[in-house]
Amino acid sequence: AAPKNKIYISLGLIARSQTEDQLAGIIAHEIAHLTQEHSKIQTERIKSLLVKVNLLNQILGLLDFHSESILSNSLFLVDKFILNLYQRQHEIEADAIAVKNLQRASWRVEEFSKFFEELRENKLVSDQRSIFSSHPSLTRRLELINQKINTQKSANLGASKQKSQSKSKYFKRIRQKAQAHLRKISRRTNF
Repeated sequence: AAPKNKIYISLGLIARSQTEDQLAGIIAHEIAHLTQEHSKIQTERIKSLLVKVNLLNQILGLLDFHSESILSNSLFLVDKFILNLYQRQHEIEADAIAVKNLQRASWRVEEFSKFFEELRENKLVSDQRSIFSSHPSLTRRLELINQKINTQKSANLGASKQKSQSKSKYFKRIRQKAQAHLRKISRRTNF
């Protein structure tokens, strides 16, 4: 999700999604970021971080302290670590809300989990994380998503029926066109 309540869907996402349920899962995740105003919260935190770093630089400059860049960089790194902790929490929250909304709308919510499993199995996203990572590891996300799916199922939230497959042919055509376009672009950029 982007600022000003916009969601962009790339051809790569469409091409990578095996089913429309997977694509719906990612869109539900991004909508959750918008409804929870994660982008706005993150922007406020970044502004606060920049104000603190700027203030520290000014104070250290007035004191004629020659190590101001080391201290301000240290403050920046500590705050970046804290910002990323919040961002990881936002990702987990968006996943949980997506699961809930997918089940309410009768999408096959297991496909949301399967999308991340395929990313991990195909090594398309690294599962290694550092303290500065903005997203939780795929393993951790999958654990939490599957836990939420099971909790929602036991609570009987969402309809027991699953979304019909009536649109799957249409989705497959869109996906094939996206994949063909990406292959065409890839051939143009390879020498």
